[in-house]
Amino acid sequence: MIDDQFSSLTDKILYSLKKLTNDSVKFVVNTHWHPDYTDGNINFGKLGSEIVAHEKVREHLTSVQFIKFLDRKIDPYPNEGLPLITYKDSITFHINDEIVNIFHVPNAHTDGDSIIHFIKNNVIHIGDVYVYNRYPFIDISSNGSIDGIIDAVKRVIPLFNDKTEIIPGHGNISNSNDIKNYLFMLEDVRRNILSMINSGFSLTEIIDSKPTKKYDLIYGQSLLHLLILLKQYTTV
Repeated sequence: MIDDQFSSLTDKILYSLKKLTNDSVKFVVNTHWHPDYTDGNINFGKLGSEIVAHEKVREHLTSVQFIKFLDRKIDPYPNEGLPLITYKDSITFHINDEIVNIFHVPNAHTDGDSIIHFIKNNVIHIGDVYVYNRYPFIDISSNGSIDGIIDAVKRVIPLFNDKTEIIPGHGNISNSNDIKNYLFMLEDVRRNILSMINSGFSLTEIIDSKPTKKYDLIYGQSLLHLLILLKQYTTV
């Protein structure tokens, strides 16, 4: 299983899984460390699931974290919620007649993002590197960066074709055109802002110029998304 959301949702997840299989969850793969993706680790760890993640995820979960943008402190997880299997660059599972390649993309949404590629089934789970029809949330407190987001998307593009199903961190299942349009937007906005910086514009002037305005009708759901995130982070 990929990610386990907030711990309060574990029973709902298990109920849904029972509709698919009577087997228990052997592995949980965390795409990154944020609580809306890992808070359920503790429950699934107690149930016997092996938590798998990039080594940076374990590093974050073993110490106090603070997400500046959300003004939220996160305490360390107990042992049951920590990844027991970690990797530096990549790891591959051969399971249920499927090859699952998991690889790290550095300093993107965070410094510990992973992308999961189900090779035979032609499915890619991209985590919060990409969110459907929204601007990305780049967690600079966790060493995320716009350059890392762009590099991560570029790394994924050669892996898919017109039939690939791409699962975002939030939002609808997407296709190759969605990802290519997302990459075009990211590079265009970065290029425009960098040009203004190099021309000596102040931060206030750059903000006032609304550098994303031509994309806001498509990706402008981000504000609502962030408000939902704020509510989730303050109620768990």
